[in-house]
Amino acid sequence: MSWEQTLIKGLQSLSNAFFDAVNLGMTFLGDEIFFIIVAVVLFWCVDKKFAYKFMNVYILSVAANEGLKSVVSRRRPYETEGIRSIGKETGGYSFPSGHSQSIANISTQINAKWKEGVPKKVFLPVGIAFTVLVMFSRMYLGQHYLTDVIAGAAFGVVLALLLGALFDFLGDKEEWIAAGIIPLCLVLAVVFSVIGTEGIGNVMTVLGAYTAIAIGYFCEKKFIGYNVRSNKWWKYAVKLIIGLATTLALKEGLKFAFDPDVYLLYNFLRYFIVGLWASLFCPLIFKLCRI
Repeated sequence: MSWEQTLIKGLQSLSNAFFDAVNLGMTFLGDEIFFIIVAVVLFWCVDKKFAYKFMNVYILSVAANEGLKSVVSRRRPYETEGIRSIGKETGGYSFPSGHSQSIANISTQINAKWKEGVPKKVFLPVGIAFTVLVMFSRMYLGQHYLTDVIAGAAFGVVLALLLGALFDFLGDKEEWIAAGIIPLCLVLAVVFSVIGTEGIGNVMTVLGAYTAIAIGYFCEKKFIGYNVRSNKWWKYAVKLIIGLATTLALKEGLKFAFDPDVYLLYNFLRYFIVGLWASLFCPLIFKLCRI
């Protein structure tokens, strides 16, 4: 047994109902639902252009993560004798950790945006703490090795900075990224649905969400132009309650409408609908309702 497996066994020897619950809560910070919450808060309430950059950089990072996982093809710790999965088993390969990359990417982008004054003093330590907690939880839960979470966090930081810098070159024409992204994603979705591969569900999810966000942002900027700013705190509250409730309800509710084995529908189309709702129809509703 390797030293990494021994490390996880040592962590899991501390397992009890309380520690299990705490770590399951911490790992949520690296989950896609946490990303969705942060993304829509930014898009509906703070800064649409930054939110679009935030989503693009994040989704491209997820795509890179899935590609690297397929190349390395490392099995998860819980598939090793003596290590168990605490909570639901995460599908796909182990290296690098997607959860660790996710929270590191989110934290880095937020800190790069608000890098002065009080926000910097708050966001930096919080981002570091969240990243470390997620990394620890992924090992404790038996989903990743130490090298998985270290690599995931490192890739999250590097890709956030690199892709963020590349995105800034677009200037005020950032919406035209849709011209290249949409046809590329559609072609890839068809190709992957035909050939099939390990982790194809995650790939189709990325493609569906990315296509929708590209279309939604382009149409919103060109034809709707919703102003996210308001001097009424209750308007922000109403937007978040209505928007998050409907977006998450769509995400979970559409699971029952499509066959999980048909990735083109269950993953691509489901996340396409969710992405388009959040990026186009929610801003339209908010504008019409004057909130």
